[in-house]
Amino acid sequence: MHTRQRGLLYLFAILGLLAMLAAGTGALSAAAPNGTASITAPANNATLTGTVQVQGTATANNFTFYKLEFGLGANPTSWSVIGVLMTTQVSSGNLGAWDTTKVPDGQYTLKLTVVDNTGNYLTAAVPVTVANAGPPPAPAVPRRGCTACHVPVRPDGRYSLGWEAMNAAKAIGINHPTVSPSGISIKPTDTVGPAPCLECHGAGSGARADNGVVANLSLRDIVHPAHMFSDIFPSEFKGNCFSCHNVNNEGEFMILGQKVDVNENGIPKVLPIPGMLEPT
Repeated sequence: MHTRQRGLLYLFAILGLLAMLAAGTGALSAAAPNGTASITAPANNATLTGTVQVQGTATANNFTFYKLEFGLGANPTSWSVIGVLMTTQVSSGNLGAWDTTKVPDGQYTLKLTVVDNTGNYLTAAVPVTVANAGPPPAPAVPRRGCTACHVPVRPDGRYSLGWEAMNAAKAIGINHPTVSPSGISIKPTDTVGPAPCLECHGAGSGARADNGVVANLSLRDIVHPAHMFSDIFPSEFKGNCFSCHNVNNEGEFMILGQKVDVNENGIPKVLPIPGMLEPT
């Protein structure tokens, strides 16, 4: 009788542990067992669409199960389990599938947890971006002004000037500031025009003639190639020089620092045009 009671207690304890783990919680031990938890695909900072096959390795001595989870942002405070707990080890193979269309676009962390029969575990995690919505649709008339296009349209601030700057800097291995020298916030989720950008990226003079006033590049040397060699700027957005500029009475190309309301021919509805910046 006592043996049966002990057996039932063990069973209930195991079921309780599995229930907590399935919900993304539980009192697991951080003492890692011998084994491997690794995610080889998707790669760090990959952009995901549709259903993604997660590849990697989930092995351990006295292996019990592994699970895949996702959490919002770079440091999630909560996790959601993908599918079910998997009770078969995987070595350099398919760990499971994640249907990213079930979550909003944005930044996520994908995590693998491998658990042994003592509750010890191994983890691996990769940051990813879900982007199922695609780029914004082409406008019916040409857009004019920097913030006509460069505003946050996703939770990570995608397409804003701050987002563009952050990703361009990341590509060359540096971190872009999130505040301008004058104290203007230029985070990816902010909607700002090019005025704070020009505090560092205005065209330099003298010894800095080929650079920005503070930064290594002037804004024009960044923006012009990015637009002129773009596949979608001239086609989908009907973009040209006047998308970003307007000629003043002196014949200078002023910068359209903010969105400009235009008619069906792209002619500004309000004159003088608000928010124009001096050329640099």
